[in-house]
Amino acid sequence: MNVYTFIWLTARLVKILRLGENNLKVKIFIKNAIILTTASFINMAIGIFFRIYMSNKIGAEAMGLYQLIASIYLFATTFSTTGVSLTVTRLVTDFVAKKEYDKAKSVTKKCLFFGIIVGTISGVLLFYFSENIGLYILKDQRTISSLKILSVALPFIAISSCYRGYFFALRQVIKTASEQLFEQMIEIIIFILLICKFLPAGIEYASIAMVIGTTISEILSCVYSYVLYKKDEFKSTNFANKNFKFMKNIVSIFFPLTASASLRALLSTIENILIPSGLKKYGQSSSSALSIYGTIMGMVLPVIAFPTVFLLSFSMLLIPEMSEANAINKKEQIKSIAAKVLNITLIFSLLIMGIFFFFSNELGICIYSSGDCGTYIRLLAPLIPLMYMDKVVDGMLK
Repeated sequence: MNVYTFIWLTARLVKILRLGENNLKVKIFIKNAIILTTASFINMAIGIFFRIYMSNKIGAEAMGLYQLIASIYLFATTFSTTGVSLTVTRLVTDFVAKKEYDKAKSVTKKCLFFGIIVGTISGVLLFYFSENIGLYILKDQRTISSLKILSVALPFIAISSCYRGYFFALRQVIKTASEQLFEQMIEIIIFILLICKFLPAGIEYASIAMVIGTTISEILSCVYSYVLYKKDEFKSTNFANKNFKFMKNIVSIFFPLTASASLRALLSTIENILIPSGLKKYGQSSSSALSIYGTIMGMVLPVIAFPTVFLLSFSMLLIPEMSEANAINKKEQIKSIAAKVLNITLIFSLLIMGIFFFFSNELGICIYSSGDCGTYIRLLAPLIPLMYMDKVVDGMLK
């Protein structure tokens, strides 16, 4: 089913974009779609198998503790990366569409500098307030050390996001795909090397093993992205016409994107923090509450989100396409793309919802050998159309 789904989505989206007027553009889009979807599929599949390995190795309670830490980390990374990455993609796409390559090169460097500042500020704040966050927000002292370790990764994540936005703008998705796979594999390898030494010391140290893997993988991924970027950055050296209003673009693109994405991440973080607290209020012990939370957030939701690999790949590819259409004032093309992509997303999400709803028990037992996972999959299945539509709409709005 996955192969046919991919072929169908590719054919429909190529038709939607009306790329037939330019055979080279058709080939580039199809090539990028295949690369990004294949890489995302492999990446997400590896991620699910890794979570199965982690849950078997450290247990549901430790998974719950890690998810609490990850909820704060998600908010910090969203603040550090979302606006910077999409600002690079948007501005570089616009300038390349207008053949203003000097401005594209200049804006990339300025965004990198800006990203370093934002990432460093985020890292310092997370490190400084980690104890208050752990004690008064997460209400678990075992999270403090992990938060401090993760704060080191934030500047590197911001830099990587700039390079990622640059690669998307130039439709060089193979670089982004390889960087994500590289990061995933480093994280897994480090976790496997550390967990046997850290786990006997307790759940806190199991989470530390995970965040060390995350931090080192982000640093090495940043270095990898830098090497890819330096190999083929714009070679033009004529900067006579690069005097454009950078801060005006930052204000109009970066701040709205960062504010909206951070607000969404903040609400998600609050929700994640309230779940274990709510379970405790209704009779669950602290250990049991973390176990249930870890099962839902760390095991079930990744399975439900797995089919979005097809949608998110195309959603990301549509960002430069729609940005380019906007730059050359093709408003009707943007409307057509948006309407038809929403129709495809709705049909696809309803199909996936049916599969997860009617085969929930089989999926829970097959993937995690857990009937509880199957129950949660069925309960969450009706939300799939809303979740998938939200992701695609968010990508197009950006």
